[in-house]
Amino acid sequence: MFMNEHDIDEALVRFSRHPLLGPATKTIDSLRDGVNACSDGWPYWQRPQRAAKRLSDLIVQAGRALREQGCQSPATPWPGAADLKAAYAQLRRFRSKYPQCRFLIFPAPGVKGDEALPQQHGIEVTGNRRIDGATAEIAVALRDACPGGRDQGYYNHAQRLRDEILAGASELAEK
Repeated sequence: MFMNEHDIDEALVRFSRHPLLGPATKTIDSLRDGVNACSDGWPYWQRPQRAAKRLSDLIVQAGRALREQGCQSPATPWPGAADLKAAYAQLRRFRSKYPQCRFLIFPAPGVKGDEALPQQHGIEVTGNRRIDGATAEIAVALRDACPGGRDQGYYNHAQRLRDEILAGASELAEK
């Protein structure tokens, strides 16, 4: 079942402390953010939604069981580590096909997650969201101003500009 952005936000709050569903909801949240950053957006790109179908089904079914049965032990069994592994396998396949869509897979008991964000193609990441975001915007502005070039060329040029700005900022800070 498709989870819209509101459903994902609600699941993050509802399952934040659950040992399996907490990491599952963090993972689908990370995927949504990655999709929003590299495409027209979560509601519009069908491939990541299909890749996340198994994961979103687990989360939606658990939420439905909670609503229907309240605090009682749910009649529907909670997802186990094997269910989450299978859902994560689809996300890993999606990520290998679309490396521009960067997201984290969060570990859960019995389920391996990511150690760190996978290597990004294009702009080298500094770890500072403001700097990385500005560098990406520079690359997009360059691409829009000079159509017909290769995307990697724009990324490289944006990185050189970013490095010059950072060097100048550190010189100013030293004065």
